[in-house]
Amino acid sequence: MRNPATTPSSIIFGILILGFLFFVLTGLIFPEKSDMLQQMRAQELWGNAFLRFMDVFPALLCSGAMIAYSLFIQTYRHPNHQRVFKAVFKDIISVLVLVLLFFILRETLEPGVRKNLQEKAELSRFSTALFNESRKREREGNLVEAVNYMRLALDTNRTNPEKITEHARLLALLDDNQYLRYKAMTVPIETLKEFDTGELLRRAQSAFDQGNYILAYFLGKQVLENDSTNSRALRITAVALERDYRSISARTESQAGELARTIQAGYRLLTDKFPDYIRAYYLFLDLYNKNPNEESVKKYLSEARSKLPLVSFYTQEAQFILSFDEIKKRNIVFFNFQIPADSKEPVRELISIRELVRIVDGVFMRDIEVIGFLPGNRIQYHYNVPVGKVIGGFININGINPDNAADRIKPAVYQGTPSLDPTAGIKLSINPDDLEMFAISQESYKYENTGNLWRLAGVMQEHAQVQDLITVEILIRMLEPLFIFAIVLFFSILGIRNQVTYATDRGRVLYLFIPLFPLVLSVFTGFLMYSHRMASVFLYYSMGPVFGIGAAVLLNIGLIGLSLILYTRKHFTS
Repeated sequence: MRNPATTPSSIIFGILILGFLFFVLTGLIFPEKSDMLQQMRAQELWGNAFLRFMDVFPALLCSGAMIAYSLFIQTYRHPNHQRVFKAVFKDIISVLVLVLLFFILRETLEPGVRKNLQEKAELSRFSTALFNESRKREREGNLVEAVNYMRLALDTNRTNPEKITEHARLLALLDDNQYLRYKAMTVPIETLKEFDTGELLRRAQSAFDQGNYILAYFLGKQVLENDSTNSRALRITAVALERDYRSISARTESQAGELARTIQAGYRLLTDKFPDYIRAYYLFLDLYNKNPNEESVKKYLSEARSKLPLVSFYTQEAQFILSFDEIKKRNIVFFNFQIPADSKEPVRELISIRELVRIVDGVFMRDIEVIGFLPGNRIQYHYNVPVGKVIGGFININGINPDNAADRIKPAVYQGTPSLDPTAGIKLSINPDDLEMFAISQESYKYENTGNLWRLAGVMQEHAQVQDLITVEILIRMLEPLFIFAIVLFFSILGIRNQVTYATDRGRVLYLFIPLFPLVLSVFTGFLMYSHRMASVFLYYSMGPVFGIGAAVLLNIGLIGLSLILYTRKHFTS
């Protein structure tokens, strides 16, 4: 009877444990240089170790099988075939249990760990983008915006000493007027909206009496946005503007000149021999958001929008976004939201453009002014972005009225109150389930288990191209355990073929190569797994969904059958 400590399953399981400990120790000895959320360093260590372990899990299984059968296990040279079959059956069940363990870990723990670490990495990169934007504004001489961006960068990582020091340094550089402007910028608009006009006027008058003309001007302007005929607010803003004439007047004249030049450039885009309606539309939309009362801007925005074909509008919009140099690209499915002329109900259409758009630095800030970050992937901001643009790495799918680009429809994915409005600061909590239904990137597949992919495949039944991407991924996910089982048996056969006892000279020599087995086999197993994925994709697309899936399943079953036959023969003939 064999010693349980030297059964194939125990040796393979032991090698898996040693592999996991190896990744943990390398994480302790060579910690990653990262400044994000130091209190989470232990979680990141274990998370990264677990992910690296899952990446090489099949290779460790194969290595364990080959080592177990090559060096430690005597095969069965017994005339009683029934006894041999029982031993072989136990070995196969052990391998199946370990493959099942891999499948369970990948479907339960791995997606959550990957998503958690991805969110932390995204937060760190976004914080760095805000930090760089602050430095850029400081070089341009705009200290107020520099401090504001640094405050946002600090909100994403409050434990970073460099950002704390920079924020304090920039605050010290502000003069009194700049500091008042900074404080006025950081007043949450949703808080101001809780007060009635009388309360806002009282605050404006109080600021005016104290000599805080900038704050009085901003508060008076807030009243005028709600009641443009309020005489008291008009007087406060006019006098405050006059008292601080030099700074505000100079800025106003500069803005007026810039506005005229931009309108002229947009007009040329509309009337050129080869007009660019997409760029003209975005140019005037940006001007409209900054100057909502400018009649010429409204006129040209309406004209540009009328030139855009309704059906192709959102695809062209996405292509326009991709033309920016500052944008990084990866695979994505673009979401199209429109209201046909003959229906009041919105129509959702998914168009695969195979690009994931990520906005960084100033491009992101021109569309959405972030005013704070909250726990749980929540963001507080002033909303000013049309459908088709990007929020936090995903295409924005909040509705837009095709007849009036400034008129938003009820949000489809983002949750929060009050309703989305260009002047409203709101706290939004992204619903991950809904978001994945409408913005699916190939990279995001690794963050979802197979059950969620099945659900998404059902939702996407009317969108063939998207459904194909999801179906192929599900097919590969379901076939991988079968393929891993087959290649583990294959390496077991190699082990049985080369079996020697540890007492022989040859066995002692092979001991020296044991540490190399996982390294060499990880490369070879990775190649096999990649080939298996490519073969599944090829069969699906070359033979069609029905025959392709059937052929892929039969191929894996055939590999397992062949491996079982050879595995049993090796036991009998060794």
